[in-house]
Amino acid sequence: MNFLPYLILEVYNMHFIMLQFFMVVSLFGLLTDQDCDPFTDDYLATAFIFCGILTIAKITLIRLNQNRMLEVILTVINDWTRIKSLEARNIMMKNAKFGKTIFITYMTFSGIAIIPNICEPIISPAVTYTINSTLIDRNLGQLPLTNVCFNETMSYTALYVLQSVQILLIWPANVGSDCYFFGITMHIVGQFECLSVDFKNLGKCKNSETFRKYLAEYVQRHSQLLRLSTNLENTFNVIFLFQISASIMEICMTGLRMIVSIRTKDPVATLNFIIIIIVLMVQIFLYCYSGSCLTIAAKNLKIATYFSNWYELSPSISKDLMFVIIRASKTFSLTAGHIIEMNLESFTNILKAVGSYFSVLQAMVEV
Repeated sequence: MNFLPYLILEVYNMHFIMLQFFMVVSLFGLLTDQDCDPFTDDYLATAFIFCGILTIAKITLIRLNQNRMLEVILTVINDWTRIKSLEARNIMMKNAKFGKTIFITYMTFSGIAIIPNICEPIISPAVTYTINSTLIDRNLGQLPLTNVCFNETMSYTALYVLQSVQILLIWPANVGSDCYFFGITMHIVGQFECLSVDFKNLGKCKNSETFRKYLAEYVQRHSQLLRLSTNLENTFNVIFLFQISASIMEICMTGLRMIVSIRTKDPVATLNFIIIIIVLMVQIFLYCYSGSCLTIAAKNLKIATYFSNWYELSPSISKDLMFVIIRASKTFSLTAGHIIEMNLESFTNILKAVGSYFSVLQAMVEV
């Protein structure tokens, strides 16, 4: 076995985590610097601290659960090599194309959201900064992650390049892990749909030996899909909790900046903040939507078994389907830290909470 690719991946992950950790620590330091614009610094630095911590958590937790995820990935690969029918292929292609569309759209809009952070410092000149009517012998230079006061001994170009690289690493790691989870989850949803079709057609088997042969195969497949879903839950439930907490806090901070930019009539900043809020809401929605689809697909297996023409089979054979219905009646749900179920109802509750926050914030600003 060639361990070189695995070694390269491990080295890359360690360097990536160290770079993100350095970014978080440096931004914590900048939060304590009161010589620069405090409002801008606090917002940008805090937002990217959340992103950095979340990125580190996602990569670390996925790597710690690599054995569980390896089973999931190998099963996904095997599923594409043993397609049984044209209907099953169409179901798998539908979910695969949906995942691909989400990946392209999500990466594009999130990329658009970070472009102003990288490009704005280039077109914005450095200015001298005054505190308490005293001219400070330092310049205020805009950087992608935050503003920083620098003097002749500090290389502004080096800081700009470093922070730009950090942003470009956060983008695919944070957003890419979301798309990674969404694509795998939708594949498992497709496999539940294919299994539902198999159970629905099971009633056409009149021979008892053939029936029990296929029933045993489908039951084993059902157990495997439930195990894969449990692997996803055990790997991502803490990530869900971090993601929801960090996204809500960032949405609140961005909403404050958006309201201020609206009142100051800054359309460019307002549009940028709106895009950021949309991207953050999409992050939460993808988790909730995929969790809801997985729950519904697992539950629909019970309905498909019931409509499998069991009444045309002999009582001794049809009674076996009762155990499948009983097992499929047990609800499976993805959760955030085993606290919040990841479904569309939870997403609706989050939208209501965010809407209430914006209403209160708007009233406070107007006062």
